[in-house]
Amino acid sequence: MNIFIWALGCSGASSATDQCEWSAFFLYKGKLLQLPIDPTVFLLVAYSLMVMCLRRETVEHIRKQGENKEEPEPERRTEWEETTSFMNIFDDLDIPSTSVETLSTWLHYFRTSLDQAAFFVITDERGTIKYASPSFCGRLKFQKEALLGEDYISLKKMFYNDRDKHLLQEAIEKGYEKTVETVQKTNRGDMLSLRIVVVPVRLSGRDFRIILHHDETHEQRMLDEMEKLQHIDFMTNLPNRAKFERDVKGSLQNEDQDHFALFFIDVDRFKFFNDTLGHYIGDQLILRIANTLNTLANDQVTVYRYGGDEFVLYMAYPNDKKHVDEMAKQIIEMFQKPFVVEGHELHLSASIGVTCYPDYGLEFDELVHQSDTAMQYAKETGKNHYQYFSSTLKTAHSEKLKIEKQLRKAVDYGNFELYFQPQIDLSQKEVFGVEALLRWNDPTLGNISPGQFIPIAEETGLIIPMGDWVIEQACQKAKQWVDRGLFNIQMAINISPLQFQRPDFVEKIRHVLRKTGLPPSYLDLEITENDLIYDREESFHTLERLKELGIRISIDDFGTGYSSFSYLKHFPIDTLKIDQSFIKDLTSNPQDQAIVTSIIDLAQNMNLRVIAEGVETEDIVRFLNERNCYEMQGFLYSKPLPEKDLERFMLRRENWFATL
Repeated sequence: MNIFIWALGCSGASSATDQCEWSAFFLYKGKLLQLPIDPTVFLLVAYSLMVMCLRRETVEHIRKQGENKEEPEPERRTEWEETTSFMNIFDDLDIPSTSVETLSTWLHYFRTSLDQAAFFVITDERGTIKYASPSFCGRLKFQKEALLGEDYISLKKMFYNDRDKHLLQEAIEKGYEKTVETVQKTNRGDMLSLRIVVVPVRLSGRDFRIILHHDETHEQRMLDEMEKLQHIDFMTNLPNRAKFERDVKGSLQNEDQDHFALFFIDVDRFKFFNDTLGHYIGDQLILRIANTLNTLANDQVTVYRYGGDEFVLYMAYPNDKKHVDEMAKQIIEMFQKPFVVEGHELHLSASIGVTCYPDYGLEFDELVHQSDTAMQYAKETGKNHYQYFSSTLKTAHSEKLKIEKQLRKAVDYGNFELYFQPQIDLSQKEVFGVEALLRWNDPTLGNISPGQFIPIAEETGLIIPMGDWVIEQACQKAKQWVDRGLFNIQMAINISPLQFQRPDFVEKIRHVLRKTGLPPSYLDLEITENDLIYDREESFHTLERLKELGIRISIDDFGTGYSSFSYLKHFPIDTLKIDQSFIKDLTSNPQDQAIVTSIIDLAQNMNLRVIAEGVETEDIVRFLNERNCYEMQGFLYSKPLPEKDLERFMLRRENWFATL
C-alpha cells in the first residue's frame, strides 16, 4: 500500500498584493517530495473526489493519457494570494515511480484530464468566479476571460427558471452543499440538462465554492426517447394502451378536467379478413383504420390503439350528450365505406361502447370496464352501432366472466354433483346402464346448465380437472352399488376432446380403476366422432389401450360430426349412440327417419350395439322397435336423477317394467 500525506503551501508572498508560488508536499515512502502545483488541482482532489461528484471515467482517462502521451514539462501557476496549508490522506493511488519527475508528470496529467472530464467553476464566498474549467467554458460557449471575476449567479440567461437560480444562490451565499437538477442555456441559447453540485471549501480562513456540473442532456434525450417509444404503437404510430392509461389517470387527478367521454371501438369482421387474407393484409387494414380514425384527433380528441382491432377515443370537455352522440355517429359513418387494401375492398363496421366521467364512473378501471361492457353489448345486439354504458347492461361476455370466476371456485372445492340417467333395454326389460351427467348449483349464480358452463370449461382448460373429478366419482359410485348388492350396471361417462387427447389419459383411467376397485367391464367411455378424426393414428392407439383394460367404447352423438365409415371399420368400438337431434322429430321428419334407419342398419351389420338418445314418446319407441332398436334413454323413461332418486328408481324397476 502506498501512503501519501499531501500538503499545500504558498511561499514568496511579502504582502497581500504579492504573488506566491504554490507547491505540493508528499511524504512518500519516508521521503519528503516537493512539487509545483496549481491549487485548483489540490482542491479538486481533496473535495471533488471525496463527494463522488466526478465520474469514474476520470481515473481511466488519467491512466490512458499517461500511457499514450509524452511527458510534458511540469506546470507552475500562481492564482491566489493567501498562504495556506491543507492535509488529506489517500490510499492506493498506485503511482508507478518514486521520482519527482514522474510525480510531477502524473499531476499534470491529472490536471489536464480533470479539466477535460470535469465541468466546473470555482468561486469565492460571494459567488465571484475565480476559475472556470475548459470543459465548462466550451460546453456553455463562454470565453474563459469573460467569466473570470463575473458573478456566477448573475449569468442570468444561463438559468431556465428562477427557482433553481435561487437555490444555488442560497447555497453559495450560506456555504452549504447543495445538488440541483436544472436546465440551463448556453451562451448561444442551446438548452442543457444539468446536475449542479455546490461544494463549500474553507482554505486558510477564506471560503470558496467548487460548483460542479454534470451534463445529463444526452441521457435526458435518451430517456425522453425511451419514454416516447414506450407510449407509441409501432404499427400505427398512435399512442398506445399504456399512454391511454397514463393520460386518463392524469385527467382524473387534474382538478381542472371535470368531465370527459371515452369511446371503446371494436372493429367488426376484422378477424375474418385477417384469417382469410393473411396477417400482412390484416396489418395494412389496421393501419388504414388507424389513419382514418386519427383524422378526428385535435386539441380535444385523442385516438389510441388499445390492442388488436380495438381503439379508444378520448374526448375532453364534451359540450353535452348531443356532442358525444355526434362523435359516435361520426365514427360509425367512417366505416360505411370499404377500406381498400392491396386491391381488396373490405367492408367493415364498428361497435362502440361509450362512458362518461364523472356521470358513470370515477376510477380508471371502472371507466374502462364500463366502455368495454357497452361495446360488447353493442356487438352482441347487431353490431354497427354505439351503446352508452348502463348498470343494467348484461352481456354474454360479462356473464361468461362471472361463470368462469365461480367455476374456478367450484373446481377448487369440488362443488359439483353427479346425476344419472337410466339406459333401458326393452327387449330384456332391464336397466343395463346409466349415463353420468355433471350438474352445478352455484351458491351465487344458482343452477347453471351444462350448455353454459361446459363450453367455458373447455375454453379455459377447466374441463380437465372437472373431467377427472367426474370419472373418479362415477367409478366410485358404481363400485359402491356393486358392493352393496343394489345393482350391477354399466357406468357411461362422457369424455371431452381435451381429456381424450392428453397423453396421460389412459394412465388416469387405469389409476382410477385401481383406486376405486371397479371392474373395467362396468365402465363405458363415450367419445365423439370428432375426437377420433382429430388424430386418427393416436386415437387408434388410445382406444386399443383402453380396450386392453377391458373398457367399453361408445361413439356419442353419432351422425352429428365428421362421419366417416372407414374409422368404424378400423377402430375398436362397441356402441353407436344416435344423437337426440335425429330422434326428436323422428315420427314426422322423413329425413330423420332415413338417417336413423341407416344408422341402426349400419350398427347391426357391423355387430355394434345401438342406443337411441332423447326418447320422449311411445310413437318414437314403436318406430325404433320396428327396426330392432331396443336400447334407449330419454325422458319417457326417466330424466337424469340424483343418486338417492336413482336408487329408488332401481328398487322399483321390476314393477315398472311389468307395466310396459
